[in-house]
Amino acid sequence: LPYAYLAGKLLQQPFMVVLDEDITDGTLLADHKALILPSVDYLSPPVMTALEAFIRNGGLVLKTSDCELQLEGSVDIGMTPELPTLKQIEELKKAGQDKEAQVLGTMRYQLQAAAKMADAIKPHLDKAGIRPVFECDQPGIVATRQAQGDIEYLFAVNATHDLEGDPQVGVKAVTARIELPGDGRPVYDAVHARPEPGFAAAGGRLGGSFRFGPGQMRVFARTARPIGGVRVAAPIVHRDLAAAGNAVSLAVSAVVVDTAGGALGGAVPMRVRVLDPQGTPRYDLYRAAAQGVLSLSVPLGINEPPGNWQVTVQELLGGNQGQAAFAVAPLAQCASLVGTAPRAFTFLNDRDNIHRF
Repeated sequence: LPYAYLAGKLLQQPFMVVLDEDITDGTLLADHKALILPSVDYLSPPVMTALEAFIRNGGLVLKTSDCELQLEGSVDIGMTPELPTLKQIEELKKAGQDKEAQVLGTMRYQLQAAAKMADAIKPHLDKAGIRPVFECDQPGIVATRQAQGDIEYLFAVNATHDLEGDPQVGVKAVTARIELPGDGRPVYDAVHARPEPGFAAAGGRLGGSFRFGPGQMRVFARTARPIGGVRVAAPIVHRDLAAAGNAVSLAVSAVVVDTAGGALGGAVPMRVRVLDPQGTPRYDLYRAAAQGVLSLSVPLGINEPPGNWQVTVQELLGGNQGQAAFAVAPLAQCASLVGTAPRAFTFLNDRDNIHRF
């Protein structure tokens, strides 16, 4: 199983673990295109029946050569994953040289085993039309995809192993070429809040070379339509001077729109700033819009300076922002300001609490 997981990383494919119940309840069939069975000796009859149904409905089931399951329609990838240093490890352990044996089982050698498995898996995925998150010429760039609504996020993390560094955690800098489908969707740099300048269109695809430091992550966002801006609704000041909590609060809402003014549904990182009449930031917050809509409430003080305030909301994919003004009027009367507002109260189990104390 570890080698299959690492093989997915080397292929920029989002492999994940599925359990028996995921297979029998239909989750596999509904949400996945392929299944890999690494060194599996037994599955229960209901699971086998569900896998056969998965294959009949177009799903791809791959298995390693040591997998003993007789599953009609499954494909043997023609290899058994194992450490290339396995025999040396066994000899060193017999000789009592455990520390030396441990070195030969580190990530450096696990990646070698995973690379062989990746080479065996890739032709079958390509034949089935199962494409990676993105095309990349560096297998050490780990790819992950998250998508919801109109927005897709592509995460690229540099985990390229340094053959001259630590055999377990050594990572080195690389320059990687990344290619995406040229389907007309824009690409944004979600780390720096700007349209991504590194991609260029060629041959129906978008491609570019990117420098990655050790462990560096880049995040690309693709939206169904170009981001046109942020529309901020009129902020609302709520006052409830009899409330035991926040007596005054500010409700803020905003929506991310495309260039035609339509809403873009999806998770969008946002920056919210609330400025007082002197232009001093009262709040500077980072939040995420759900389905393209941001809604939050923040407390204000009873003695805030009166006048015209402003709310600025910026989406952190393309860097667009919107603003809206609101007025804060001075309070003519507020007994709770000096703590004189009467409150009803009761002490439950007071004698018992004091005794325990």
